Amino acid sequence: MSDMDNFFKYQHKSLAQLDKKYRPAKEVDFPSRLVIRHNSLLAKPIGEYSVEDLRLMIGQNTGLQYLIPVAIDHLRQNILAEGDYYEGDLLKAVLTSDKNFWLKHGSLCHELIEVIENQLEHLLDYPIDDKAKIELIEAYQKFKEANHVESFA
Repeated sequence: MSDMDNFFKYQHKSLAQLDKKYRPAKEVDFPSRLVIRHNSLLAKPIGEYSVEDLRLMIGQNTGLQYLIPVAIDHLRQNILAEGDYYEGDLLKAVLTSDKNFWLKHGSLCHELIEVIENQLEHLLDYPIDDKAKIELIEAYQKFKEANHVESFA
């Protein structure tokens, strides 16, 4: 069963329902907007996540096995999918997520690289801020190096 098939199986469930390790942090101990938002997303069905929700949770390395396939689908549709910060912020969050996750999920790693390589020309030619473009390219190179992957395209 593919990762996307699994997504359809659990899109109506929240991370808290899917895995007992995803429990809300005590907001009294950690009273920040990030903790409050993170806690609310733990209870939200994955199929209702926005690009920003994905960016935030992946950026916190939460629920990667459930959220990365969803993020890859978004990136397949738009390599520069944008959360609240800038075009490409979802891609940056995915590329800089936990290295150990990617080492354990080689098929997702290859799928992500294929999506990026298929849209690399678009990414390079797209009129985004040069600093953001350089950061994305550097993150992509580091991602490939960390996963011992050469380009597929």
